[in-house]
Amino acid sequence: MKILILLLITFSINAFTLVGSSIATYSNPEISVFIGDSSCANLNDSPEELRDLTIKGVEKFWNKVSTSNLKLDVQGLKNIDSTYYTDQICNTGAGCIAAVPNGVYIFCNDNTSTFTSTGILAVTLPNNVTGSTIVGGVIAINAIASTKFNSLSENEKISAIAHEIGHAFGLGHSKIEDSLMYASSKTGRTRLGRDDWDGATFLYPKEQGPAGLCGTISTDTDDSPKAPFILSFLLLGIIILAHKALNLKNT
Repeated sequence: MKILILLLITFSINAFTLVGSSIATYSNPEISVFIGDSSCANLNDSPEELRDLTIKGVEKFWNKVSTSNLKLDVQGLKNIDSTYYTDQICNTGAGCIAAVPNGVYIFCNDNTSTFTSTGILAVTLPNNVTGSTIVGGVIAINAIASTKFNSLSENEKISAIAHEIGHAFGLGHSKIEDSLMYASSKTGRTRLGRDDWDGATFLYPKEQGPAGLCGTISTDTDDSPKAPFILSFLLLGIIILAHKALNLKNT
């Protein structure tokens, strides 16, 4: 019995981290995403192309988590102050961009204090936070001279933007290499890892059936990491049956 319980707990261990020192989420899991409507001289992608990459990213990754209420809704292009494209991405102090009012804002940025290297693809900051509630956050795409973002394939750009969106809604980095939220950029990402899935579900859980089990077994998409959930469910069933058998034996 103890071995079975240990196995069940092992299957439930999470490696995802949070973007801050404590849990912070948007109060509404349906989060609007806005794309700045101005271009940057050093970035090959236009605002329209960034919008299209973002749409593909949320649909390919985060909006497929059927155990989470998270829903990212990419809006049209938005006119934002010119300082977002040129000022430093930081919370406080002279030269920091202003806090955005709501949602997630994505724009290019050519500030060399933000991007100290051409290899930093993007920087994300929830810069409007009240207590444990994220009101708004920003994602700046590296647009300094010779930015490496230009050399990425379309799929790599989609994955990079989706990774940053994970930070924007509250996730930190994962230590598991097959995760979208792994710290280093990796080629060939086509789906979320189980760790990403667990993180989105933890922050924005969808109400489940009895004991929270029903919704974690079947999903709407073949992209979901079903196996760990099914194994956990089967192990729980074995534990229940073993417990009942033990009770019968003792009566």
